Parts: sequence; C-alpha cells; structure tokens
Amino acid sequence: MHPIYSRKGISNQTAFWDSLLTPNGGFLMVDLGDHRNHSVGVSMFHQLHCLSIVRSVVVGGGMDKHPNDGGGNSTMEDDQHFMHCFDYIVQAILCSADDALENSVNILDAEGGEEDGINGMGQTHKCRNATMLYDYVLQSVQVPIKPASLGKYSVFL
Repeated sequence: MHPIYSRKGISNQTAFWDSLLTPNGGFLMVDLGDHRNHSVGVSMFHQLHCLSIVRSVVVGGGMDKHPNDGGGNSTMEDDQHFMHCFDYIVQAILCSADDALENSVNILDAEGGEEDGINGMGQTHKCRNATMLYDYVLQSVQVPIKPASLGKYSVFL
C-alpha cells in the first residue's frame, strides 16, 4: 500500500509531498538501444508534482523547489509553471472522470452546527495500483525498460 492511502490527517510537510515522487522525480527510464537511458514522464507523477506546486503556493505562499525542477527561479517562470500545473490538474481530473458516488455526511458549518455535506473522504473508488507504478518506475532507474514492454500510450500493456 502506498503511504498516501494509509496516512492519518492532513500533512503540510514538504517532505511528505516529495515522498510521493520517486527520487528521480517519477521518470521512467527507457533503453532505446542507443547506449543511453532516456527519461520518459509518467502522468501520475507529473500530476503529483503539479499538485505539490499548487499546494506550496496555497499553503506556503510560494513554490517549493523539487531537486528535479531544473534551474529556473524567476517569478515569471514560477507563475507560468504554476498555471501550467493548475491547467494540467484540471485535464487529469477530467481525463480520469472518476464516477464514484459520494454519500453525504454531517459536516460542521461556520457556526459549529451540523449540516449535510460531502467531503469525499472514506468513499469507495475504483483505483489503479499506484504502488505498482511507483515500484516499476523506481526499478527502471536500475534496469531501464525496453520499449517493447510498454503500452502504446501507457506504461503497462
């Protein structure tokens, strides 16, 4: 089980968010037979990276720098990166079109009273195996993947 599924409460710690990526930032290493290893982005990790960027702006007031973000540090580059990430997360949500039903629960309103609401927590979703993808990408750093073992548009066939 990936730590995101078993964590308790909300984490504002950058280390937690960084732990969602592999040490190389979530890039799958592919052997194209040219004696070089090629890095290929994987959407789940790009989405997590972007969510971390949005979180750092909302929670911390500025972008946290991940070691694999490159050297850019200008405000304009940060703004463009943030907006790219915001748009990318919207695309990812629409693409996944998660149709899980979310039951209403009692939530506290601004005055401390209870009202019907939806918080989405504890609901059943049909998920793919994020841990398997994480492990596969992590292993590719040691043994790059041959293109024939990849799907046409995805990591797994």
